[in-house]
Amino acid sequence: MNERFERLAQELRNNQLFYGQARKWVESLWEDFEATRAKAGRTYKG
Repeated sequence: MNERFERLAQELRNNQLFYGQARKWVESLWEDFEATRAKAGRTYKG
């Protein structure tokens, strides 16, 4: 999972957004995605 976060954060990073900020966005969005699926009664399938 860490490798996936790394790749997504690198893609999101630009001149205005530092790596640490991009990584935080990726992790926050991922947690939101998982929570939304759980509330819907679905499991994450990768």
